Amino acid sequence: MSVLIPCLNAARWVADTIASVRSQTYRRVEMIIVDDGSTDGRRAVLQRLNGPDMKVLTQDHLGAGVARNRALEHSQGDYIQFLDADDLLGPTKISDQLVALADCSANTLALCPVVYFNDGQSRDAGVRHQGWPFVDSIDPVNWLVELLGPDKGSMVPLHCWLSPRSVISRVGAWNPVRSPIDDGEFFARVVLESDGIKNCNDALCFYRKHPRGGSLSGRRDAMHRSGHLQHLNSIESHLLSRIDSSRARRALARIYFDFAVNAYPSQVKLSRTAMQKVRELGGAARPRFGSVASETLARLVGWRGCRLAQELSRPIMSRVRARRHEKIATTR
Repeated sequence: MSVLIPCLNAARWVADTIASVRSQTYRRVEMIIVDDGSTDGRRAVLQRLNGPDMKVLTQDHLGAGVARNRALEHSQGDYIQFLDADDLLGPTKISDQLVALADCSANTLALCPVVYFNDGQSRDAGVRHQGWPFVDSIDPVNWLVELLGPDKGSMVPLHCWLSPRSVISRVGAWNPVRSPIDDGEFFARVVLESDGIKNCNDALCFYRKHPRGGSLSGRRDAMHRSGHLQHLNSIESHLLSRIDSSRARRALARIYFDFAVNAYPSQVKLSRTAMQKVRELGGAARPRFGSVASETLARLVGWRGCRLAQELSRPIMSRVRARRHEKIATTR
């Protein structure tokens, strides 16, 4: 059983992450940590925590995909647990999932619910997410279509999965392109190669959210946006090769439209490319904006006008939030 952890400037959290692996009730676990060119105090933390159950590898900053591929090359377990360096596993996560897989075919994936908690908050104060998409499925292709969502998509953090090496070997390497959905692209391929999904409600993992930014999922620069679009193209290609249905096309069109909205106006060319994909796939409803004011503005001036207004107001809103935090801090 191998737990693979890429680590980039995660000295604040990686000790807790390692502790969550070492607290597993299933004991035959190897940890492989790949430092991806960290510049914080990661080295001292890992040296202090090193042990016979852990191998630490280093590389230049090449991205999480490259780090995970390297960890995979050095792993020996029949089952693979991917885990980010700021997230946590519940103590029975691995053992419960292995028990759940015992009566399944060799290429079945294990899944479990997740608790979302904010950085700086106790994980026990987080919100548990279970039910759909954390369900059994003997039809992984259509499960993936529903996950992408013709109407509204869902998310499965990568450490919810426990994957047989047999499936990972058939899928191949992580795409080294950096993007906020590198895990979504990889596990789309994993799901499509599997025999099915076995959910285990007794198992649990914990996802650390970063409200003040800093997570990969919040990256908006051109490199990560471009990688995001490349990964959407990969998901489209692999999914349509298995099921070219109107529902699958609507789901893909929806995620392209969502990308187009979020990429505008900072990356206009990428936004236009995504909208061309939306049209080719048969169209999709415009994603809804978060607030009533933004939704009303989008109806009046179109989604591009609304996004432009949001971007122009972003510096002002940032200053307002900063002053609000300062005022709260001074009154305590």
